Amino acid sequence: MSVTSPSLDGPIPSGETVDPPTKKAPFRTDIEGLRGIAVLAVVLYHAGVPYFTGGYVGVDIFFVISGFLITGLLVDERARSGTVRLGAFIARRVRRLLPASTVVFVATTVAAAFLLTPLQVKGLGSQARAVAVFGSNIWFSIHATDYLKPDVVSPYQQYWSLAVEEQFYLVWPLIVFVVCIGCRSKLFVQRRVLSLLSVLVVVSFGLSVWLTRVRQPSAFFLLHARAWELGVGALLAVAIRLGAT
Repeated sequence: MSVTSPSLDGPIPSGETVDPPTKKAPFRTDIEGLRGIAVLAVVLYHAGVPYFTGGYVGVDIFFVISGFLITGLLVDERARSGTVRLGAFIARRVRRLLPASTVVFVATTVAAAFLLTPLQVKGLGSQARAVAVFGSNIWFSIHATDYLKPDVVSPYQQYWSLAVEEQFYLVWPLIVFVVCIGCRSKLFVQRRVLSLLSVLVVVSFGLSVWLTRVRQPSAFFLLHARAWELGVGALLAVAIRLGAT
């Protein structure tokens, strides 16, 4: 599926759509380094290594990085070609994430059948279905799971952050497309997205603070309470581009 709008150089002739050549993003050693630090922090936290009791913030780092990279790709594509190709974008995310996540899902399910008690295995069906539709974070929020002191035994708990990212991948490209309708220059694209992000980050952060007080699992697991972290990375991506304009 390709969603198109007027190109930056003038209207698209009737019956034609912009289909720019795919540009391979340059390898970012700085981002890969941050990812490595984030993964290491989470692993050390779960391993119970002293002085890494806050290592779970590595997930927050990943959200910021995702917001930065994805928003940069979307803004560049929209400013360059006048279109956000939603189908192509989602297909790239599927190719990147689905094979590995499926292998882990199958391996986890098989291991759970051997390692958990029959009573525990019996309750895994609804969790597995939630994982399959990228809704495990919603499942854990509904069941009031405490990530730091889990009261729900779940071999699928690691999927919550992937679910947040997948939901972001589905919603954010469409929002960028809609908010940039009518933009006739790269500068207008960047300014509109920056304005939108400024509002979203403030609203999401406020919601996160409020939910932390009234319902902590929702603040931890749900996209709308985590959107400010993705938004901070997105703001940085747009601000860098505006500074270079």
